[in-house]
Formats: sequence, C-alpha cells, structure tokens
Amino acid sequence: MAIRSVHKAGQDNPREKAVRNSEPRRKGAEPTPAAPASRPDSEARLENIRRVVLELVADRGIEGVTIDAIAAAAQASKQTLYKRWPTKSELIRDAIRMSFGGSEPGDPGDLGDLRKELCLILESAAAMLQTNRRLIVALTDGAQRDPVVMALMRQETRDNYRESLQRPLKRAIARGEISPETDLDLVPQVALPILLHRAMFDEIVDDRVVANLLDNVLMKLISRPETPKR
Repeated sequence: MAIRSVHKAGQDNPREKAVRNSEPRRKGAEPTPAAPASRPDSEARLENIRRVVLELVADRGIEGVTIDAIAAAAQASKQTLYKRWPTKSELIRDAIRMSFGGSEPGDPGDLGDLRKELCLILESAAAMLQTNRRLIVALTDGAQRDPVVMALMRQETRDNYRESLQRPLKRAIARGEISPETDLDLVPQVALPILLHRAMFDEIVDDRVVANLLDNVLMKLISRPETPKR
C-alpha cells in the first residue's frame, strides 16, 4: 500500500530536503567572494584627479594649488598622487593634456564653401574658450613661469587650431575658390587671438561673435582668385 507523505506547516518538505541533501558540498566550503573593487589607480579615478586639478587651477591659479589641496579635493592620498606623478608640476601638465588633448575640432570636410567650413571650426573654438575661460586665464598666467606649460598651451591651443583652420583654406585653393597665393597662416593668426582676448576679458564668445569675425575681418583678408581680363 502506498503511503502518502504529509508534512506540517513550518516543517521541511521531505522531498525538498532530499534535493538539498543531494547537492554536493565541499567540506569547509566558503561563500563565493565578491568581485574585487576597482583599483584606486583605475583610469576613471585618474581622470577624476586630473579634473579636480583643473578646477583648482581655475580657482586658485597654478601657484595657489598644492598637493595637499589636490589630495583633499580628490579624496585621494598623497601617496597615490606621488606614485603616479612625482611632482605637482607633472600632475598639472598631465591634467592640461587631458583637458586640451584632442581639443582640435573635427574636420567638417569639404562642404564646397570656405565660409561654412571656417565657421564650424571657429564655433568649436569659441565654445571651448567660453567653457574653459577661467582655466585658460590661469594657465596663461602660469605659463609665463613654466616653459613646459607654455609649450603645452602653445601645442594644444594655438598649433592644433591653426592646423584645423588651414585645411579648409587648402581645400578652397584646390577648388579655385581662393587664390593659391593666400597666406595660410593669416586666418589663424588673426582669428585665434581675437577669440582668446574676448575669453580672457570675460566677454561673450558665441556664434554671433564668430559670424561677425568671419564676415567683417577674415573673409576680407582672404585673397580671391583674379578674374581673367577680357
């Protein structure tokens, strides 16, 4: 005669208990350890430290920033900082590279119109200056006393944007839109200092300023191809 098993509420169901008991167990087995936390020197952590450095430089200037202040603001130990950056100067320079590295605006490509191409690049430069004006002022001041910072500023701002502005000019020459005799350095040498000057003196640097600069200054400096005489 078959006997039906019955269990009372609160007691283990024999079938469930049997299943549990049948599962293999290792003597002294320990629970699976949790995944290790991210290392304090992970790239995200380093980027945060660099960002804190730039904020402090913008607020206090390069001379006013100390390793102690960086460690406190970034919630990092000085040992962590010195392990990665042996000196304050190296940390600040690395932060500058992060901030401006790759700041060169993307090439809009051949739009068939020089003004449109220049406009897109200058609007990108204006947006960068508008966003980072306090930092740029602080770095410009610090660059007067640190030749390495000066070289970085020159490369990451002036040189990168100069190359970006020269590409549309070269395309325009190839299309016959402007004269082959056009001075490729003239537009960058005029445009960038004007925008930088406005940013440093806390003046608006926006698309309206860019349009005015293009129409009333830059496009008038660019040589047009000579019309053949009939």
